[in-house]
Amino acid sequence: MDTQGWIPVTNRRRTAKKDVALRWDDTDGRELASSPSYRIHYESLQELIRKRINMKINQDRADMLCCFPRYTFKNMESNRLLPTDQQLQKIQHVFQVLLVIVRDP
Repeated sequence: MDTQGWIPVTNRRRTAKKDVALRWDDTDGRELASSPSYRIHYESLQELIRKRINMKINQDRADMLCCFPRYTFKNMESNRLLPTDQQLQKIQHVFQVLLVIVRDP
């Protein structure tokens, strides 16, 4: 078999992207907080999870009820995402839970 017509091709490898959740100020677009320095207070997060489970709502359904993008609740409950002010208001309206944002020491 003649292999002269073949040209070796290498595929570029994709670079791994870190899942970094940032919170942005809506007025000027500057970064307010990244995941390591701010987080949702543990007790308020547990209260939200308890409330969601008692209402028999899974994370996907909670995203739909609050009109959030998919996986928002999953990322919030694992402290990978800080909710925006609008998201905090919507969660408080739907679940009657106030989430407290605290700064890590």
